[in-house]
Amino acid sequence: MGLSGILLKKKEKFDFDKLIYDIRCAANKASIICLDGMEYEKNNNGTYEYVTFVLKDTEVETDNQFIMYVYNDVHNMVDGMFNFIDEKNNYQQCINIEDFRSCKMLLNFIYEYLKLNLDDIFYDELKWHYTFMDIEKIAKSENFDSEWCYKNPRE
Repeated sequence: MGLSGILLKKKEKFDFDKLIYDIRCAANKASIICLDGMEYEKNNNGTYEYVTFVLKDTEVETDNQFIMYVYNDVHNMVDGMFNFIDEKNNYQQCINIEDFRSCKMLLNFIYEYLKLNLDDIFYDELKWHYTFMDIEKIAKSENFDSEWCYKNPRE
């Protein structure tokens, strides 16, 4: 069984089209296969409410994959939900990552994504959050820690 996590973005910096582009770009830079548009839902005016992506490390059937839900309704989300991370900025959930099993593949994707979005934050279900600097330190470590996402980056 894997963990789940979310990517947070400052509300005023949210741009759905750029978010989709950045996901594809980060997956490509991390050498991860990105199957996009697997599921989606449009609202009454024809805009996307969400789009799902499947990211996997090979084309064959494997457990080394995860699903991402990319939301386009960040402007309708409750303000202040993540004030405990940063009181000055209104962070909103823009991507939900479900049930990842490969911490290395996730790290590679998150690192490439955060290089494109330096202010975004990765928050996992253990209630820990990782900034770009946290992820970069883990990614550039000489000895990869396969348990990185199970450890508090502040300790």
